[in-house]
Amino acid sequence: MITGYCFNINSTSYIKNDERCCCRGCCKGCCGLGINDSEVSNNKRFDLSNSYDNNRNSSHGGDKSNDGSRGEKSGVVKEIVITRDESNIYDKVVFKYEDGEEEVLGRNLKITCEKEVGFDVCYDISQYNIDDNVKVTCKIGKFYVIAIANLDNKNDIIICKTCKKNINDDFSECFSEYFEMEKSKTRYNYLKILAANINDACGIFENCWRLKKLDLRNFDTSNISNMCNMFSFCYDLSEIIGLCRFNTSKVDNMKSMFYHCKSLKELNLSKFNTSNVTDMHSMFDTCESLKFLNLSSFYTSNVTCLVCLRHVYH
Repeated sequence: MITGYCFNINSTSYIKNDERCCCRGCCKGCCGLGINDSEVSNNKRFDLSNSYDNNRNSSHGGDKSNDGSRGEKSGVVKEIVITRDESNIYDKVVFKYEDGEEEVLGRNLKITCEKEVGFDVCYDISQYNIDDNVKVTCKIGKFYVIAIANLDNKNDIIICKTCKKNINDDFSECFSEYFEMEKSKTRYNYLKILAANINDACGIFENCWRLKKLDLRNFDTSNISNMCNMFSFCYDLSEIIGLCRFNTSKVDNMKSMFYHCKSLKELNLSKFNTSNVTDMHSMFDTCESLKFLNLSSFYTSNVTCLVCLRHVYH
């Protein structure tokens, strides 16, 4: 049983009750986060040419410029509501400001994707100034994951996945097509969860090979029971923000949760409640760059498969 200690990898010493928080150095926004020009592909993954509409009534809207692109919006968006229009057929996005709001039909923001990737919608919001702490509400599906991704260092998109019944196939690996191996020619490497309501997170970020930074501070995990393979094969992932906010009281499976996360250098899991976990097999297997690991809250009496530190010290 592992209790009360965090491990300083490649050292024989143990640090007890370490208070370092995984949220230090949190991101300061979703825009302009470190994508090198060399990583930008010439092969366009999205076609934005048909995303816009001339006839939109908005108190915050900017006129379209002569080149056909929309002007940047004035004001800061404090809240985003994804809902249905009056016909209950088409999705609608409501941008709320301090002094008003703007309603936009989703079809006027949608991005035409090369592949649908299992998402219901992808919205281009690059012309909006989104507050770092924007509140997001989804009124379309009972279960949902809504995230914002950095695109070409300047454009942002919201990707939204909803479903009526939360079964693993709906959310498993739902981000991997955007951040997979080099052949995908993906153009961004930062993802921030804006809102989520799911009970199974197995493989949700699995195989996101090119994802480098992941912000999970707004990821509600209180109803999640399965975190198996949650971050496995995220080779380039070097920072996960918000793990110290995870509520894992209902989780029973953490098998291969960080498997093959070769770029992670430290993990602070001191807030994890593992009292119901039964499987931790290969939880940190081949995390070859990991130097600091805080497991001070880990309770493993109910774990029947504990091969969780395999290769961490190798």
